[in-house]
Parts: sequence; structure tokens; C-alpha cells
Amino acid sequence: TVLGLALVGSSVGCARSKNKEAPSAAVASPPKIEFVEKMHDFGNATEGEKLTYVFKVKNTGTGPLLIDRVTTSCGCTAAVLKNKEVLPGGEGEIEVTFDTNRRGGENHKTITVMSNDPNNPRAELEIRANVETLLALEPGFVRLNPEIGKQQVMESWLTGKLKEQAKLKILETTGDSEISIELADKKTENGGSLQGLRFKITGKKVGFGNGNLTLETGVPKI
Repeated sequence: TVLGLALVGSSVGCARSKNKEAPSAAVASPPKIEFVEKMHDFGNATEGEKLTYVFKVKNTGTGPLLIDRVTTSCGCTAAVLKNKEVLPGGEGEIEVTFDTNRRGGENHKTITVMSNDPNNPRAELEIRANVETLLALEPGFVRLNPEIGKQQVMESWLTGKLKEQAKLKILETTGDSEISIELADKKTENGGSLQGLRFKITGKKVGFGNGNLTLETGVPKI
């Protein structure tokens, strides 16, 4: 495994006779969209898993429910509409898949369901998951801003489920050559050790620079 670190109707009126009142215009039977469950929590998951859940859609109205489309708030989430039309009293399905790759931490994603329900044309569903990262550097973005003539030191530490199995090795650095980068380690509270990186720079001039660092972790790709 290799880790990288970086340095938006018309209505027709009825004629009225002299002796009879005109009948009222017929009202179309409306559908009503409802869900057995509007939010699903996958709980804890491991990065790389694809999590799938099927939401049940019910039509408790008196007219056919027509689902135009479903959209998601993130490209990591896909929603497949199994039934575009749900008859009164019937039930349909929306299958939602969440790709946890590079989605470490708490996740909340929204699925929007657009239909012909006049009272709820844009209904929303939600999925949640707490994704445990396999390997990552925290922080993944290091900002160095030293005063001229003074040295600044920053550190970034390895986190994730496989951090104990990793053995870091610097493969490539690009960017500002004024920055010194070295492997680092420190003891943890439970007596173990934590691997990471230490960045050092001494302010010599006013300006701006950036760079990237590529590491080898020693952990086979899963």
C-alpha cells in the first residue's frame, strides 16, 4: 500500500342551467409516498467495504405513485430504483450502496426521491456509517509557516486499523528542498509505538512553496 501526503391543469367549467346547480369538478386521486424506514445506520465498517441497504417505498394514497428519479449527495453513494410506479397500497424498493473507500470517519449521506406526490415531491432518505480507516496519516495536510530565522517542526502520525502492521519508508518527495523530512516514532500510552513523519524548516525568505510526499507502508494492498 502506498500513502500520499499533501504539503455544489387547466380545469373546464361546467355550464349551469337555470334550474340545476353545476356539479363540482372531479378531483384526481393523489398518491402518497411513505417509507418503512427513512434512515439506516450501518454502524461500524472497515474502509474498502461496499455497504448495501434496501429502502421500502409505500404508496398509501389513492392514485399511482410515479417515481421520476433518485439522486445522492455524494459520488460514493449509488441508488438504484427498482420500481418506477407503485400502485395504491403497493410497495417498491430503492437499493442504496455506499462505497467506504477513502471515507474514513463519521459519514452521513442523503438520497433524494422525486415523485408525483403533490405534498412531498422531494422526499429524503439518509444513511450513516462510521468507517474505520485502514491506513492514513493524521494530519494528511501539513502547513509550515516559519518566521524568518526560526525553525518550525511539525509531525504527522500513522493511524488506522493496520497501523501496527505498517513499516514506513519514504519513496519520493517533491517540492521545496528547504524542508527536512524524516521518519519518526513515539511511545503510546499502552506501551506500543506509533510511526510517523517529522518535518523541519527554518525560515529564510518570504515566499510560498508546496510539495508532496509518497510513502511505502509495507502492507500488501487489500
